[in-house]
Amino acid sequence: MHTYCKQADCIVLCYSLTSNKSFEGLAEWLDELSLDERAKTLPVALVATKSDLAAEQRQVSEDFGYEKKNQIGPRCFLFREVTTFTDDMEII
Repeated sequence: MHTYCKQADCIVLCYSLTSNKSFEGLAEWLDELSLDERAKTLPVALVATKSDLAAEQRQVSEDFGYEKKNQIGPRCFLFREVTTFTDDMEII
């Protein structure tokens, strides 16, 4: 992990909202990030992918995403559910 953050300006953590295992894997990434002095200070964006499949295949609720954002704390400046199939990201 340490080499991933060497020249990073931000950390983007992604998980699939169609996979509990993917969401649960965030804990391991967050543990890794906590071991790196630089990574501990970088802003974090949390992104749930595959929102186009949410109606039929959702395994992770949007509320869980917001809970994870709050767990990460103030440095998590963004949480969004997105898809690559449509332009559903609003630029803020």
